[in-house]
Order: sequence, then structure tokens, then C-alpha cells
Amino acid sequence: MDRHFPNFSQRFTIFFKPWRNQVGEIRRYWALYGGWRGFLSSPPVHLSIVFGVVLFFRASKKFDISSAAISIVPSLVGFTVGAFAIILAFSSSKLFVTLTEDGSETSLFMKTVANFVHFIVVQVAALLMSVINAAHPFALTKCTSSILLVYAVLTTWSTGIMLFQMATVFNTNEHKGASEGH
Repeated sequence: MDRHFPNFSQRFTIFFKPWRNQVGEIRRYWALYGGWRGFLSSPPVHLSIVFGVVLFFRASKKFDISSAAISIVPSLVGFTVGAFAIILAFSSSKLFVTLTEDGSETSLFMKTVANFVHFIVVQVAALLMSVINAAHPFALTKCTSSILLVYAVLTTWSTGIMLFQMATVFNTNEHKGASEGH
């Protein structure tokens, strides 16, 4: 066969190889995040379901969940990507030497990165669902949009907690290093 027209198997492999890589990275992130157990036991998930359902049923008829999400979520995405970039930019500092736990795949650094990836995934899902709801406003899309918007906002909380944990580990390590040096 001519080298310019690879057979079906080769075309299939060329097309799906990038997808296979994406799926592998998504699996790694999901495992570091805690998988379904971590997700289902998350206080922000619980609160999002409660507040999202209440918002769906009790919001004023004038309140448009899609407009709210489309105005709120892009700012959250910008903040998240910026904060994530800052964390990665300082990843060679002394703080991150401590947090990487000698390159452990499950280090606090990798769990923090997974938390930021989750934050981005949730925000993108909230934005996409809000766009879908704006185009096709059914009860299911509106309720899902409400829950995802609340969850996107509340993941800010869990990401903040993760950053606090990072600071605590660094602070403890610095204190130990200072007391050992005297």
C-alpha cells in the first residue's frame, strides 16, 4: 500500500493515540484526587447538591442560572489557571522540595496539582452545562447547572484548604529546620 495512505489500523491508531494519552492522565488525576470515594465524601459536593437543588426550586423566576454561571465561572477559571501557574512557577523553590516528598507520586504537591485540575474540570463542566442550559432550558439542565455552579464556587474552598495544608507542611518543616540549625 502507498505510504501516503496508511491502512485503517494505522489511521485509527494515529487518531486515537492522543485520546489514549488524555484518558491516562485523567485517570492519574482522578486517582490522586481520591476517585469516586473522595468525590462522594466531599463536603463541597454535599453542600452543592443541597444548595443547587434549593436554588433550582426556590430562585426567583427572574434569576437566570445560565447567565449567572456565564458571568461568574470565567473569572474563577482565570483565577485558577493563574494560581496554578504561580504554583508551578515556584515548584523548584525550597517549599516544593519539601512538598514533593522525594518525588512521591502521591505527594502533597501532586495532590495539590490534582486538586487544581479538579477545580478546572468542575469549572469547565459548570460553564458547559450553563451554555447547554441556555440553549436548551429544561428542568434537568437547569438543576444540573445550579448544582455545578455552586460546586464550582465551593471548590474554591477545598482548593484554599489544600493551599493551607501546603503552607502548614512548609511552616512545620521550616520550624524543624530552624530548631535543628541552632
